[in-house]
Amino acid sequence: MRCPNCGMDIVIATHLCPHCGYAHDFDGRIEPRRDLPEPWEITPERARKRREKRERAAAAWARGRAGKKPAARPEARETGREVRQAGEGTGAFAGAMHTFSLLSLGVMTVLLFGSALLLYSGYYYDLTSGVSSDYVYSRLPSLRSTDQLLCVGYGLAGLFALSSLLKLSKREGTAVRAFHIAALLYAAASLAYGLLVMIDFKTTQPLVEAAVRLIPFAAYVGILTLHFKRSAAMYHS
Repeated sequence: MRCPNCGMDIVIATHLCPHCGYAHDFDGRIEPRRDLPEPWEITPERARKRREKRERAAAAWARGRAGKKPAARPEARETGREVRQAGEGTGAFAGAMHTFSLLSLGVMTVLLFGSALLLYSGYYYDLTSGVSSDYVYSRLPSLRSTDQLLCVGYGLAGLFALSSLLKLSKREGTAVRAFHIAALLYAAASLAYGLLVMIDFKTTQPLVEAAVRLIPFAAYVGILTLHFKRSAAMYHS
């Protein structure tokens, strides 16, 4: 019979053509056509050596690519340097603002607790106007309950301010919420006190004075809020 691939005569009954290596059945039943093998694939030893050589070359190339880092372009290096410098400046500023926040919260806590204590003990009027609280309350009895309301408001605000201070010293994110509650309680107590005094004594002066005092306090709250927002990564939940 003849090989269906190369057309050479096949003398012996074999499944492999001795001339081209085409696989077939010696009884004449032809398998699906295959691509002609390369010469080195007919000899297993040479094929094995070539395959190992290719594998070693591929492994060496992969190791070289893994250990080699692409060189940064000059403009990329400059941009990275600028980003690092900006980050260092931002970090230093954030650290200074964190220290300012701790100090200001400490002062705020002391003032709130001190004001509440003075109102509760009755020494507030002795220090501010030189008259005793007994005299003031004897002349203005309704002022006692108003002062007690302000005392409670300042005390609660002081508690939240102290909580915010302790949490902020540990860089906890919940300190921001406690600070805002303290600020809200202080503002609400001050405005409520001015409003009640205005209703009782028919004068707007206490309410106006409370509103004027809250203007710089609102600026202070805004500064700390902006710091907490910009440096949120500094504080963990």
